Amino acid sequence: LEWGLKMHDDLIDAVDWAVTEGITTDLFPDEGHGFARPENRLAFFGVTEGFLATCLGGRVEPIGDDFTGSSLTIPVGADVIEGLPEALEGFEAEERG
Repeated sequence: LEWGLKMHDDLIDAVDWAVTEGITTDLFPDEGHGFARPENRLAFFGVTEGFLATCLGGRVEPIGDDFTGSSLTIPVGADVIEGLPEALEGFEAEERG
């Protein structure tokens, strides 16, 4: 029971941090629980690298054309990650059926 209460407190703290600091949600509508398409994997890594640099500090490579051919959408929090809004300018997700 004590372990469960600790987990609950940690979860509440994590949600509080996300709301206070801001969150970024990246979606790949043509993927499931993993990445089948290399283009989506590269886009995910680009966003993740920017996220880690924002949270932990340090250097980051520019996103460049990491999103090309991916189905990436970012419905929430693009402004949280440095350089992400600029990388998304002019990018259109490719829809796959």
